[in-house]
Amino acid sequence: MKRIIILISVLLIYVLSFGQDIKTVNLEDCYKNVVENHPIYKQLNLYSSTYQLEQKNLQTNYLPSLSLNGQATYQSDVTKIPFQLPNMNIEEMSKDQYKLTFDVTQSIYDGGLTQKQKNINEIDFEINKQAVEIELYKLKERVNQIYFNIIYLKENKKILNISKKNIESKLKIAKTAVVHGTLLQSDVDELTVGMIGLEQKITEVEIGIQASIKILIELTSLEIDENTNFDFPDIEIGGLEFQNLRPEYQLLNLQQTKISTLKEVVSSKKLPRLAGFGKAGYGRPGFDMLSNEFDFFYFVGAQISWSPFNWNKSKREKEILNIRNNIIKTQKEAFDKNLKIDLESKLFEMKKYEELIIKDIEIIELRKKILKTASSKFDNGVITSSDYIEEVNAETQAQLNLQTHKIQLIIAKINYLTSIGKL
Repeated sequence: MKRIIILISVLLIYVLSFGQDIKTVNLEDCYKNVVENHPIYKQLNLYSSTYQLEQKNLQTNYLPSLSLNGQATYQSDVTKIPFQLPNMNIEEMSKDQYKLTFDVTQSIYDGGLTQKQKNINEIDFEINKQAVEIELYKLKERVNQIYFNIIYLKENKKILNISKKNIESKLKIAKTAVVHGTLLQSDVDELTVGMIGLEQKITEVEIGIQASIKILIELTSLEIDENTNFDFPDIEIGGLEFQNLRPEYQLLNLQQTKISTLKEVVSSKKLPRLAGFGKAGYGRPGFDMLSNEFDFFYFVGAQISWSPFNWNKSKREKEILNIRNNIIKTQKEAFDKNLKIDLESKLFEMKKYEELIIKDIEIIELRKKILKTASSKFDNGVITSSDYIEEVNAETQAQLNLQTHKIQLIIAKINYLTSIGKL
């Protein structure tokens, strides 16, 4: 008794450990990996780094501008006093002059231009990100094709193997019947041909599975093989109210936001600017133009600049931006219109497959009954092996049709979600 218990325990452990080796993958795993393993995904970090550096550069507009300047000159003439003042000896200025200065300029108010430029930089970053998202979104569509093709082929293989087993069992019976003289060798040959035909289809399906899995591995870098279970997703459409969440549509929204910000920049350029400045230096002459000696000097001050009139240039720039905004607006309207038409088509497509599945189930139930009757008739010599194979093929085709329509329904739902940007 103890040996039996130990043997059962060992077998259970083996079965459980074997079962754990079978990996299951789902559509979300594929989406995640195809995005993260594609080279274009790296662009997100590169755009982020560029954005951060550009923002830091713009931030320096608020910091003082420092510069060290030097110059040495020789001039053909200098300022002279044409007469002598009593009791004063004014030395003639040197024609060679030298100056070394340290200059500081501090922006006090720039009309909000720097902040607007930072906003544009941020929008450009979002636009670049969105362009990457569009490319990655297309990758998900490719994954859908491969993933569901694998499921479809695997289901086909199961159905074909069941049909093959049915014919194999009948082939054994037929061979025995030939020995006893109740069936002809031609019946055995018919069954053999039918089985070989199924083996051909199974081989074709297996090669298709291998090829599709190899492509999926290349796209996702997932560790999968022919024994991997591919989860059949249960897709819920939810509400059918119109939504447009497509990344391309979001890109158009961002472009409109950028145009609005550019209009603010145009307005900021017309505002006055205020800055403080200072200069300290050493040279000859200093600020005392009557002294011919090297001397230190400095000055500080403030300046304001304003160009309220620019020959309507700002007005025309805004008009150009308004035209660009209207162009994008028409693109969005066209996008919405085409999307609504496409969604209507996909809704009818889903409805079609739902109704086909209902009919497939009815046909399969009838085909099972017909095949059961044909099996009995064949066993009793009422019908030929050719007739039996015909019924097996018909029942197999009905099963294949059901699986095909189920997968087509899921694909139609995913295509619907893809169209509105919910994938």
